Amino acid sequence: MKSKPFYSGGEWVSSPKESVILDPYKREPVARISLASSNQVQQAVEQTVAAFLQTRKLDAYTRSEILRQVSAGIESRKEEFAKTLSMEAGKPLADAR
Repeated sequence: MKSKPFYSGGEWVSSPKESVILDPYKREPVARISLASSNQVQQAVEQTVAAFLQTRKLDAYTRSEILRQVSAGIESRKEEFAKTLSMEAGKPLADAR
């Protein structure tokens, strides 16, 4: 099972340190994820502060358009997210939706 990277600073990042996500009922692996190192976390915090300093200069309409695009992206993948939540948390799929 391939390790899934995490998103940081506008790109997908992998790390040698990983964690296995288990199905809580079957105790079988459902995913393997990369874990950020302390340096990667620090870098992500710095990138977040820099992004905040840029986006706070935008007008409210532009910021709301960005949030609408993020929302649309999440909405377009909601079934994928529901299946993942169901597998990793043991929730019924209907509740995960």
